[in-house]
Amino acid sequence: MSPTDWVPPDAQWVNEANRRSDAYDAGEMTGAPWAEVRERARRKAGLDG
Repeated sequence: MSPTDWVPPDAQWVNEANRRSDAYDAGEMTGAPWAEVRERARRKAGLDG
């Protein structure tokens, strides 16, 4: 993607990202390994082979 095509995220998206980051930092939520996230996304998209 060209930098000229990039649209900055809106304030609502930034607020949600900050809320989730704060919750993660406070130990209120956990992350998941990339392999697990990728597999879950592939299944939801019907790409599980």
